[in-house]
Amino acid sequence: MAMEVCDASISYANEHLDEVGSALLPRSTWCPWHSKLTREVSAP
Repeated sequence: MAMEVCDASISYANEHLDEVGSALLPRSTWCPWHSKLTREVSAP
């Protein structure tokens, strides 16, 4: 698998959830190259 296939923005992935696991984010692996972690959100 090429690294480019796991790169997607949060909004793009959210808009195409029905495609996650196939051509978009194969094996449901997400590696957002342009994202930056700013804080951790606690579980509800």
